[in-house]
Amino acid sequence: MVIEFQVSTYRIVMGPAIPLPEGKCYAYIDMAAHKNESIVAYFMHDGPLPPNSYSASPPTGHIYLPASQFSWYVDILRNEMPVQARLHPTEPDKHTIRTWFEPVGEGEQ
Repeated sequence: MVIEFQVSTYRIVMGPAIPLPEGKCYAYIDMAAHKNESIVAYFMHDGPLPPNSYSASPPTGHIYLPASQFSWYVDILRNEMPVQARLHPTEPDKHTIRTWFEPVGEGEQ
């Protein structure tokens, strides 16, 4: 079963070495719905990335990304609407963040 939701709020936490059980990250972005669903993107220090994961209560996807992708996610959250998240509880490597269809040539607001 896939869980889909529209991201309604987000928060960014940054620091030189935020400790996680999976290692240290430079920053993370917690993206949530009005309900309890969320997806958290962790931007990790160099080295192998931990595998993505899923927590059932509340439904939360955890994705681990290279720090170099941080600005991509911030740009999407600040400039696109709506932003959708898809959680795949049994296949967390398929968790995604995406925009929905926009008119061609709409430009940035």
